[in-house]
Amino acid sequence: WALLAVCCGFQRAASILSTDGQNIVYSSTGQTVQLKCVNWYGAHQELFVVGGVERQSIANISRQIVLMGANCVRLPFSMDLVRNNPIVNERDIAAVTENECPRTAGSITALRFLDCVINRLTSDGIMVILNNHNSQATWVGANATSLQGLW
Repeated sequence: WALLAVCCGFQRAASILSTDGQNIVYSSTGQTVQLKCVNWYGAHQELFVVGGVERQSIANISRQIVLMGANCVRLPFSMDLVRNNPIVNERDIAAVTENECPRTAGSITALRFLDCVINRLTSDGIMVILNNHNSQATWVGANATSLQGLW
């Protein structure tokens, strides 16, 4: 837990967490943190984007997470996303406006899109745990001959 990563401009609470015995605490105050996390799958797979953004905006999904009472989101990603940083297919992010996530010359890379997701979540007061989930952008068990880290 000491390596828990909380990204970007988290505004509603201290952004750095640490441990105090068995507790996770805000580093700045020592106040105990109760993590109520959800998982937002997708960026670790072949489309390189979080799920659902072809139908709903990042803002709408983030609001739904808050309304569910969660205070953190686990975002799995693949090393393929980081190494290759591919251009995201616009149809896979159809509900995300230019205002919400600006494109350059009509396109956006996977890392830049992930930045937009993280920025929105943190601006809504949600902590983000980045999970380097797999090496190849696919379902972890899809290729039994390929080693996927600890898998």
